[in-house]
Amino acid sequence: MGCHVYTARDGLIGVEMAKRRKPDVIVMDLAMPRLNGWAATAELKESPATRTIPIIVLSAVPTSRNEAKAAGCDGFLAKPCLPELLWLEIRLLLNPESAAEFH
Repeated sequence: MGCHVYTARDGLIGVEMAKRRKPDVIVMDLAMPRLNGWAATAELKESPATRTIPIIVLSAVPTSRNEAKAAGCDGFLAKPCLPELLWLEIRLLLNPESAAEFH
């Protein structure tokens, strides 16, 4: 899709990478070692360097949708998730005007 993708093996490394690289969007798992997705999201949304980066939660727990929104996440997808749905969510967050194309 023409994207540069960076992965982190745990939440602490993910937060550090996001602060250093300032990605266009973050896809966040909630179940991560050392720093879970809730804590990582809170830290990213509190930091001036990363607070405006959209965060999409990808979770196997569909009931987490409201909690994710309350925590500051910008999108939510339940696992398993088709790659096309993730790509659509990313495009909609990065270019909200494109939402009209899908209605």
